[in-house]
Amino acid sequence: MAAGGRRRRRADRGRGGAGRRARRPGHTGRSPAAGSDGGDREATTSAEAVYFVADSATGDRLYREFATVPATGGSEAVLGALRAITAEEGPADPDYRTLWPADSFSTAVVADDEVVVEIGEAALARPSGATAQQARLGLQQAVYTAEAALGRAVPVRFEHGGVSAGSVLGVAAPAPVERDRRYSVTTPVNVSDPVQGQAVRGSFSATGTVATYIQQVRWRLSDADGRIVRRGRATKVLAGGAGGTPSAPGWSTEPIDVSTLGSGTYRFVAEVRDDGETTSVRARFRDDRDVIVP
Repeated sequence: MAAGGRRRRRADRGRGGAGRRARRPGHTGRSPAAGSDGGDREATTSAEAVYFVADSATGDRLYREFATVPATGGSEAVLGALRAITAEEGPADPDYRTLWPADSFSTAVVADDEVVVEIGEAALARPSGATAQQARLGLQQAVYTAEAALGRAVPVRFEHGGVSAGSVLGVAAPAPVERDRRYSVTTPVNVSDPVQGQAVRGSFSATGTVATYIQQVRWRLSDADGRIVRRGRATKVLAGGAGGTPSAPGWSTEPIDVSTLGSGTYRFVAEVRDDGETTSVRARFRDDRDVIVP
């Protein structure tokens, strides 16, 4: 994820964040078929985009993965998505982290022009080791997640005890918090599929999101020793296409053949170069997922 060199796998999730509880083995954070038994009953859960914080070439940014939340939509879906970004649930990708401690979110109410979220006592204070800038990014982590669950842009009002919280994660938030749309808030490239720890057989295709100003997405697949075994360029697709969002473009690869690879864990990396849109110097940004060839 960070530019240059091999990415670190951090064991300590407390740096500038609330950390996370380890997911149970095999849990990827995304379950498109969750709640379905293969019969006629409607699915009760769905995979929704949630946002976490991670290092990048220019400091912390928001990265996206998917979590299983109620498929009912509205307030229940927003609350489920917000609870998925707390330390109690946490990210599937070990390089991601969260600024929100356990029991941060009690209720969420969707109105026409805002989402009102009741937060717990633990969410009022600055997370241990976090800077004010990181805490403000934590607010955006919640705003982006709530908007993704709703499918539309709405500000988030944080309340505690039924009144405006005033301070959230140790920084001022007296009014509804709007989405920060600056390019520097989110990563220019994100992997949507495969998910972390996914088993791949024969071949697999990768998809993700990419910033509008990025022209090219390169990808590579490396073995446990860091040796590149596959590489190529992804095809950029329009907003609403594979890997993208309704408002942001995506990218996708051709099927990547893994049929001749030995069993083991491989790392898929998507990488782009920012030539100055979000930073004063050229920088490379990347996101990755570990996949397993049985």
